[in-house]
Amino acid sequence: MRAVLPLVLTLMLSACGAKALPTTAIPTVPSVQPIHFGAGSRSISAADAPTLEVVLQLMRADPSLHLMVAGYTDSEGNDASNLELSRARAAFVQSFLASAGIEATRVTVEGRGEGGTTGDANQDRRVDFAFTRGGPAPVPAAVADAGAQT
Repeated sequence: MRAVLPLVLTLMLSACGAKALPTTAIPTVPSVQPIHFGAGSRSISAADAPTLEVVLQLMRADPSLHLMVAGYTDSEGNDASNLELSRARAAFVQSFLASAGIEATRVTVEGRGEGGTTGDANQDRRVDFAFTRGGPAPVPAAVADAGAQT
């Protein structure tokens, strides 16, 4: 749908005799898949490294982007340990971005512990990304919902 929208707007504007706006005039916020971690791990798998690189390139390409990084764990272990691990996972991403020159003020991190579990431990051990423009990213809806359940 997102890819079709500029075409639809161009066709509508052309039908009215108006000049089409460049697609950059319709800002979209990127979406990136979560990255995953092994059990008890604070480091991403090699398979997820390209996703982290995509996040870095997006942040470099658009200084108006801000990022919310939300870390999660599976349900193994105690709540306090899982909360600490989820924070460490989100902080890993923030450290990676900072080491590559992304300003810390553009990245908000939050550990959510076991919140938002999917029932699949491999999917639960993750970091989610939510981009916004022009200011610190709010907590993503899925993250806020999970926090309300704990």
